[in-house]
Amino acid sequence: MKFETRLVHAGEPLSGGAVTMPIFASTTYVMEPPAAGGAPQYDEIRYSRLNNTPSHIALHTKLAAIDGAEAALVTSSGMAAITTTLMTIAGPGDHVLVQRGLYGGTLAFIRDQFKRFGIAWTVVDPNDPAAWAEAMRDETVAFYLETIANPTIEVANLIEAATFCRAHAITSIVDNTF
Repeated sequence: MKFETRLVHAGEPLSGGAVTMPIFASTTYVMEPPAAGGAPQYDEIRYSRLNNTPSHIALHTKLAAIDGAEAALVTSSGMAAITTTLMTIAGPGDHVLVQRGLYGGTLAFIRDQFKRFGIAWTVVDPNDPAAWAEAMRDETVAFYLETIANPTIEVANLIEAATFCRAHAITSIVDNTF
């Protein structure tokens, strides 16, 4: 499918002969009852706060198709995206490398919440692979960077960072605010 076609049509459920996706303004949706004595699965419940209404799913599918990605997720804010990503990748006992000069909200989250969740972290120079290697631990699961740090405007060597992460089998997480 051409890029232009993905921009216009990817992920859009068409119904009733519509040539563009309708707006799903409902806040409640019909769902099949669970099996006898069972409860519905969390991801089966259509509720706008769960980010899984037909409109959400179409947007996620469209964004993934545009980027050639397996999946995409839209969140209500940048910090929601950051915290969701970090808490999905890292858990108790894990370690994360983080670029120096991060956005204050991100740094505050890491500083204040990682300890609470048992996640260790080390600040590194975003342009010094030797420092990254020195800071690595067996428990390191990710390297968090910003394309251009906010507010310091420091530019990380993202190609080198991605190569480093692949070589060490850790996840690279890049905030692309700028």
